[in-house]
Amino acid sequence: MSKYRFFNDSLPLRIYASFKANFVEALDQECLGTVDNREKIVFQGVFYLFLGTSFVILYLLCLVAMAQQKFMKIICYRILFFIGIVDVISMTPNSLLPGYLLINGYSFCESPLLNLYIGSGCFPLWSTYSALSIVLAINRCVDFLGPKFQEELFGGKRLIFWMIPPFTYGITIYFTYPPLVFHTPTASYYFAAEPQNSKTPIIFFINNVGVAISSMAIFYMAINKSMRREVIKLIFGETQRSNVHNANRISSKES
Repeated sequence: MSKYRFFNDSLPLRIYASFKANFVEALDQECLGTVDNREKIVFQGVFYLFLGTSFVILYLLCLVAMAQQKFMKIICYRILFFIGIVDVISMTPNSLLPGYLLINGYSFCESPLLNLYIGSGCFPLWSTYSALSIVLAINRCVDFLGPKFQEELFGGKRLIFWMIPPFTYGITIYFTYPPLVFHTPTASYYFAAEPQNSKTPIIFFINNVGVAISSMAIFYMAINKSMRREVIKLIFGETQRSNVHNANRISSKES
């Protein structure tokens, strides 16, 4: 006998529920009390599909160009390549799947498996992208402040160790936090089948604010230090030139 009152007890659902049982049961109870309202939003759905497909094609062309050896020798391009892969994958839950759901009028309760397996990847992929952006920011600052440390910190297989935390972060969020599911009438994702029941986890706020603050902080520290260095150079450079000029004037008077 099925343990779910609304969902069909299928093998894919049981596999997903094996690591998110509480969330699946809560969504099952929520869908049981919802009204079946399959309102198709065709124009917006087609627009999402067109936009998503266009960006995927452009991204793939950029990745193919970026994969050339002359670019892969540059460390920041390797990081950008990883970011590009994450972006291409994220286009499915962010644009292609919503387009399909809007055209057919399916919300989470009408298409739970697609939402649970694909749609719920929205936030984890965004988290991975955010963390990779921080790695890229650190790399750019290292290259800006001390190019000689670039190879020591990011060269060769050392770059792999920089890639592990962002992907671990994204995978952890996917397996431990409530899934984002699509709601067709509002064309948006929520942490519940119905918008009024959605409760945003604190990690969502921490991730978004943390990325904004840390990115700006890294950039500011780099620029600020560099600006101080340049100012010192200008001051001492001008002082040195003034001393030389004064010495020349004194020697010319004595002669």
